[in-house]
Amino acid sequence: MLKPSNHPAENREDRASLEWALIAGLIVVAAALRFWRIGVESLWLDEAASWSFARLPVAELLTRNADPGNPPLYYLALGQWLALFGDSEIALRSFSAVAGVLSVPVIYLLGRELFGRRAGALAALLLAFSPIHLFYSQEARQYTPAMFLGLVSAWLFMRAVKTDRWAHWLGAAFFAALAFYIHYSAMLIPAFQGAYALVAARRWRAVGAAALFGLLCLPGVVLYLAPTFLLRDGYQFWQGHVTPGALARMVNKLFGKPTSASDPPEIQAACALLLGIAAVYPLWLAGRSAKREDTDGGRPLLFSLLYLLVPMVLFIGLALMKPVWQERYLLVALPGYLLVLAWVLTRQQGARRVLLATILVLLHAGGMKAATREWQKEEWREAVRMMQTAARSARNPDTEVFLTMPFLHLPFDYYSRGNPPRTGCPRGRAPLTPADTAELDALARRAAQRGTIFVIHGVAGDGDPDLLLVRRLAAIKGTGTFRRFVGMRVFAFGEGAPALGGIPVTPSSLAAGDDRYR
Repeated sequence: MLKPSNHPAENREDRASLEWALIAGLIVVAAALRFWRIGVESLWLDEAASWSFARLPVAELLTRNADPGNPPLYYLALGQWLALFGDSEIALRSFSAVAGVLSVPVIYLLGRELFGRRAGALAALLLAFSPIHLFYSQEARQYTPAMFLGLVSAWLFMRAVKTDRWAHWLGAAFFAALAFYIHYSAMLIPAFQGAYALVAARRWRAVGAAALFGLLCLPGVVLYLAPTFLLRDGYQFWQGHVTPGALARMVNKLFGKPTSASDPPEIQAACALLLGIAAVYPLWLAGRSAKREDTDGGRPLLFSLLYLLVPMVLFIGLALMKPVWQERYLLVALPGYLLVLAWVLTRQQGARRVLLATILVLLHAGGMKAATREWQKEEWREAVRMMQTAARSARNPDTEVFLTMPFLHLPFDYYSRGNPPRTGCPRGRAPLTPADTAELDALARRAAQRGTIFVIHGVAGDGDPDLLLVRRLAAIKGTGTFRRFVGMRVFAFGEGAPALGGIPVTPSSLAAGDDRYR
């Protein structure tokens, strides 16, 4: 019988091999989860915007501030990605999915640097199965790539604290700057690093790294950030202010929305209790222990807590002053929470660990179960397909689509590719001026000459809330049809309207204020 080797070097090699085999397995699992059904749902508005901006010429992206509120690097990188793999839904989303998969070994490296191999492996496991990370890894937006680059920066930063090597300091600054050019929320990463350096790791070379970060980001501030966020009227804020309800929804979303308003009150109360424990209890334990950490040991718990709390405090403070709140902007801070969880689950003993692990399993299971119900995206693919089918059923092929909000053209263009043609319509204002009425009347008369007319309304922020154009079309063309899709409402008039399906639309039902059209 073979016996384990007593040679220390051989035992270390065996442990290292087993360690990386485990991480390789987690990478495979993370990839399988992030690519599973990645192209099943339609692109929604923001993802279609990513497609649209990624197709712009490089010079235009770099010089025109094409997407106010977002820097250009994500679109530049996505454009190159699409040149290689095409512009299908899978190709668009796979860029984020790859960033999500690569984040798993990086958080392992950071967790190992902070707390050892077991905690690193557990942090990687938690990230691999994180519901919110899974969701944004399947979204063609900047949030997962920004988190990945921020995570690399955080790992290099901790290496720099321990080695004080220029390569690590400058690498941390470089990747933080890359993350900044992906999404502005990544500025929260060097903010927490700076707070940690001031408290626990004062190094002269950290000042050099901070200077490099500032120099690298200065062009972005001048070209992209200053003309938008830093000017009084440079950016139209649409996001909203932070509220207690918004914070509660953020914690619910962190675990995949295990509860919703449609659940019975007792289920909502039970989930709220479990969510509160999962969010607060690990931080309380870590905060208590962080006070007793040895300064010579690098204070890894303090690092993890600051990774989570500094971005949260700064962003919540900003969202109290300006309407910028979107919980997805805090995805860059997710690794801090997972590292704290990994420390608690590996260092705590007995009932505490069992209780927290049980709560996490229940919340993750609930979130995974709710994913198909609560994480639905807009059904643009199905809506455009059915409009195209309805238009082909008409004897008169002359068709036109009216969009009640300008930005609706982004997902419509992705799926329609110019067939059928689209037109914007004037925003409905109350009260209507004589000029508004004349414009709508002229638009309706022109549209009535088409064989089939479609009017697409969004669900929120609609530009024609009183259905003014629809009312005029119903008066001219007669009975139409209405069909609701996830994220939009479609009215159809003319020869192709019956093929769209749905419920009838008549002047009398519109006059009666039928709630089914809302």
